[in-house]
Order: sequence, then structure tokens, then C-alpha cells
Amino acid sequence: MLCAGLAMPKQMDVREQLAAGYDVRPRPLARAVGLSDSGMYGLIAKGKIRSRRVGDAVVIPNEEGRRVAGMAPGPEASAIAA
Repeated sequence: MLCAGLAMPKQMDVREQLAAGYDVRPRPLARAVGLSDSGMYGLIAKGKIRSRRVGDAVVIPNEEGRRVAGMAPGPEASAIAA
């Protein structure tokens, strides 16, 4: 959901960004779940955490960020399951 030209508000923490439906960057997610930056990037490199590149940036899709953060799936996941 991270789109060019759509900036997310700076005051939101990573859990608020996830709850709002945004994709997140690895570093803030790592800090939110108690991992080091290198630990997070290591899990991404091993394929344990899904990510994608947007230009030069690595982003973690919203549904994957929610899983890593231990949050309930977003409303879009519930609609797909129904």
C-alpha cells in the first residue's frame, strides 16, 4: 500500500502504520518487535520475513508486518477469508 506520492505521517509509530494499512520499513519494525537491524535483515535474507523493493527501499508488506508484530490480520484479510 506504500505508494509514490503518498507520504505517511511521521508521528505514527510502526504499529499505528500497520493498523492504518501501510507497508513498513524493516528498521522501525525491528525496533518495535525487539530485533536488531541486522537480525531483521537476516530474517529477510533467509526468506523468513517477506519483503519487496520499492526503488532502492526495502519494505515489508502490511500483512507480513502485522504477522511479525503479532497483530491480528487487517480487514482486507478477513474479507478474503470470507
